[in-house]
Amino acid sequence: MNTTTNAKEHIPKVSIGMPIYNGEKLIRDVLDSLLGQTFAYFELIISDNASTDSTSEICNEYAKKDKRIRYIRQPSYWLFSQRKYWSCGHAILMLSRIHLC
Repeated sequence: MNTTTNAKEHIPKVSIGMPIYNGEKLIRDVLDSLLGQTFAYFELIISDNASTDSTSEICNEYAKKDKRIRYIRQPSYWLFSQRKYWSCGHAILMLSRIHLC
């Protein structure tokens, strides 16, 4: 068994960053769409900017079901400037509200 090869298989090709605030109305559709893609070698990093609706519960539910999702809840509104330090993928894609409409 070649552990180097196996470790590389788990490194995502693409890191998708998704800042969100009070997104309970759209987040399930967005996550279902992303997880339904045929390209599976990605990680999704959700940065919740202290949502006051059920966004946190929904994101935690999805993160428990799929190891490609990392959910980070910020204690207050916080710009997604640290994304390069959280991501493991070779390419970084940021989703914004523009992409969700």
